[in-house]
Amino acid sequence: MDRCKVEKERKNSLADKINELSNDIKIKQQLCDDATANLAKEKNVNANLIKENKVLSLNLKRATDLILENKRFRAEAEDLLLESKNLLQKSLIDVTCQTDIAGDNATNIISHIEEISIKKVQLDKSIVRIMETTPNSNGLKRRLERCDTIPPLPRREQNDNSINDAYDSDIEFVEERQGPRASTSEK
Repeated sequence: MDRCKVEKERKNSLADKINELSNDIKIKQQLCDDATANLAKEKNVNANLIKENKVLSLNLKRATDLILENKRFRAEAEDLLLESKNLLQKSLIDVTCQTDIAGDNATNIISHIEEISIKKVQLDKSIVRIMETTPNSNGLKRRLERCDTIPPLPRREQNDNSINDAYDSDIEFVEERQGPRASTSEK
């Protein structure tokens, strides 16, 4: 009986060990199942990260392209700004030069008008002096008044072929001078 008892204890001990090992196997199986599930989750996460990395690398490439394009546009804008500043400066210089030229022209015109005014005053004085010294001054006065009111004749173009045209104005002047002399009623 002792033997039976020992054998029974041994069987019980083996059964306990088998149960214990069985429990360990179940626990380890559960841990393996959990690890497999976690591994599958990590695979999904890694696959998503790989997709995101591809998208990020595309986004990074696109961002780099945009930065380079922005730099190019900025350089073009700076070139255009510099060109517009140069054009503005050139047009300002042109306007200043034209204003100076116009001012010079206006000054020349004013000085020319002043010269003409001075010559007219001198001419008027000469006419008055001639009228005072000439005995037939009334006829001269009337002719002078008539010359002031009659507009000048249109200018004729001279032909090299006709010499007579050059003397027409002289003939008219002589005819005018002869006209008043023929009348003796003024004397």
